[in-house]
Amino acid sequence: MIKSILLGSLILLGSQASAQLTAVNSTYFEAEKVLREAEMALKPDLYESFKIEALGKEYVEGHLESPGQLDTGLLSITIDNKVLETYTVNLNMDYRGKKYQSSCVFAGDSCAYMDYGDTIAVKQSIKDHTLLYFYSPYNLVKSIQKNIRTLHLVSAKDKHFKILGFNDAYGNKFYVRYNRTKKEFTELWMPAYHPILGDYFETVTYEGYSCDKGFCFPSKITHKTANGIYRTLEVSSIQFDPKNTERPFQGEIVEIAMDTISNHLFLIKLLNLNNKMVVSKHQNYLSVYDAPVNIEVCRQIITYLHEKFPDYPVKYCFISHHHPDHAGGVGAFMETGCRIVTTPGNISYFNRLSRATHTMKGDRINRKKAAGPFIDDIALNKNRLFDDGDYPVVAYEIGNSTGHTNEYLLFYFPQDKVLFAADLVLFYKNGIYSQGERAFSVYKLIESEKLPVERIVTGWPLHHFKDYGTVEDMKACLKAKYPGL
Repeated sequence: MIKSILLGSLILLGSQASAQLTAVNSTYFEAEKVLREAEMALKPDLYESFKIEALGKEYVEGHLESPGQLDTGLLSITIDNKVLETYTVNLNMDYRGKKYQSSCVFAGDSCAYMDYGDTIAVKQSIKDHTLLYFYSPYNLVKSIQKNIRTLHLVSAKDKHFKILGFNDAYGNKFYVRYNRTKKEFTELWMPAYHPILGDYFETVTYEGYSCDKGFCFPSKITHKTANGIYRTLEVSSIQFDPKNTERPFQGEIVEIAMDTISNHLFLIKLLNLNNKMVVSKHQNYLSVYDAPVNIEVCRQIITYLHEKFPDYPVKYCFISHHHPDHAGGVGAFMETGCRIVTTPGNISYFNRLSRATHTMKGDRINRKKAAGPFIDDIALNKNRLFDDGDYPVVAYEIGNSTGHTNEYLLFYFPQDKVLFAADLVLFYKNGIYSQGERAFSVYKLIESEKLPVERIVTGWPLHHFKDYGTVEDMKACLKAKYPGL
């Protein structure tokens, strides 16, 4: 009886934990979806710099006639975001006939702050001036990106508005309201403390966004503190400079080299990743064979191919099998809208990859996903000819004979008498590398289809092995296990 009660309790706890985890997952990914919408609307990484000029008022506390009374100073404000990741707010205030200046320059994890009446700027923590930093909604997006692991959904009761929460590295907690209809951040607030008035929420509201060539900025900003409205800004002028190139890649740089196999066929070598892939050039497009390692590696490969073949977009991405060293980067090719050629058992897996987001790894701009994705599949034990009239390729499915994966594609290029066998056969640089079932499956295909093959090109590994071998080389590798060849 006691055992059954304990078991029941454990099952209940397990189901509750699973439900809680599901809830956490759904709130994070819903919040992340909102962030991606904001990125698409604001495009924070598409501008080198911008300069905002505004007029406004500052409501000054002081030794005045009544409790809670505020006096008013007139403001002239410049918000300047420069190329070198510096963000400056300069304030000029005219108060009771006297002029005062204040400024805050944000760079890295600190800022140089000069208060009204000071003559030099003092280095301080960003923590004390965070709301000033968030006068720009671009900085709000950047801060969420930087602290993506703390992002969560607070409220989604109203279908037109979402409230998100996130923390920064300085111990601040923030809440932000996002208008999903207009795709705008409308309000930001954070818990704060006043030594006399106690606890309160400090807020910044954004109103009246206007856009010029994709650059969007609120026309009115209101900053509130414990005493109520602290500062109002109305934008009078906007200047911005778009970037000429995309944001530099933040991860590992892939060392890429290209060898020519024939006029139509090329071997792409990933020198620091010990991997290879094949590219074929057609009349007005390219086809790639395998998508190695991961999405960032293949994004770099796509950029490399655009540079080498500027007038030849990638039309087909042929995948030999699902292992990550051959298909881990297929999502990058899905982003381009090209067709993915695979086998039936991979379709649901590749569809899942097409929906994946990568903001946790620093993917700061939402890349446009292909509608689909577009997938062609080769039936098991069948083959299919891809021929647009200039350079044909035949895909053969042989998975059940490989002993490697249940489904597997080999690619044959009849004009060059080349077979691409990915990782089924290896040609050692020094001597014979004895092999078995994998390599034998390649040999059986060549024999059964009577393919005239002069070179068998491999896709892995790169180091210590040849890029290709002949049928005779393969037979020599098989002799020990299959002496009758």
